[in-house]
Amino acid sequence: MQASEITWLGLIVDDYLVTDEIGRGGMSRIYRASHVHSGAEAVIKVVTTKDSADAELGRNQTCANQLFSGGFGPVHPSPLQLLSMEWKRGMQSGAALCCVGQPAELADGAYGIRPFLKGRTLRKEMSTGITEKLKLLADVALVMSLVEKSAAAYHGDLKPDNVIVQESGIKLIDPGYFGSLHCTEGDIENCVVTTPAYYPLLENDDLFAFGAMSWEVLLSRHPLTDLGAPRQDVGESLRQWVRDYQILGRHSVNSFLSLVLPSEVRADFAGSAETFLLKLLRLRRDLESNKLEYDPGFASFGELLDHLHRAKLT
Repeated sequence: MQASEITWLGLIVDDYLVTDEIGRGGMSRIYRASHVHSGAEAVIKVVTTKDSADAELGRNQTCANQLFSGGFGPVHPSPLQLLSMEWKRGMQSGAALCCVGQPAELADGAYGIRPFLKGRTLRKEMSTGITEKLKLLADVALVMSLVEKSAAAYHGDLKPDNVIVQESGIKLIDPGYFGSLHCTEGDIENCVVTTPAYYPLLENDDLFAFGAMSWEVLLSRHPLTDLGAPRQDVGESLRQWVRDYQILGRHSVNSFLSLVLPSEVRADFAGSAETFLLKLLRLRRDLESNKLEYDPGFASFGELLDHLHRAKLT
């Protein structure tokens, strides 16, 4: 069966009747389905070789890249391997990640089935009040603390679209991947499947992604895409950190030199709230020079949660 040439709506796939197309990610199509006997709802995630080849390389979409000395470039992974990786990491995480089950191969792609989650994405919850947003972000950090302790170890594509807010709590979907992949270009050792807007260093850094997501959720603007004029208060350690990553071809780090700070967006985000958000992005305000400097940030989600509780930000 050629997945890219058929209309999935109305098909019965593994005893599930496909009823709606409910989304398209950077590299996949998502369908809603119901079991023909039990009525249980599910999601069918379809990845085809065409989806992989046509994946947007924009910063806001999930895409696949090969890393090499001085830069990176697009690659086109095996759809079956992508879904197999998700299935494996879902099992490794326990209940922390909601992933597809064992995928099935198609002539030009693959598909996997996971439970349908009733709820809204965190992006759709961004119109709620600050207190509610802080509580949701703390809940995400708690789930991520479970992920980092599990055999899955990381999410890899943490962003508001991959966080589902349910009455029973937070669920994380659609993890990314960092490692070797079989691609149409061959077997490639150093690949990343993620969203560059949240992983601009193209490194396996969920804490940084959580920071970018937190700025976006709380301030309604993405820290690395909604920029201002070049800042005059950038310290030498931050400039050196930016230069180091420019050498690696991660030119999106230039955005750090034009950040709009939380207190410049909302006056009530001065003080400890701004200090916390800066630390999430590996930044700090030097008390003597008043310049923005590089900071190592939080070492784990557990440490991040401890800071939240001590600062009484939630």
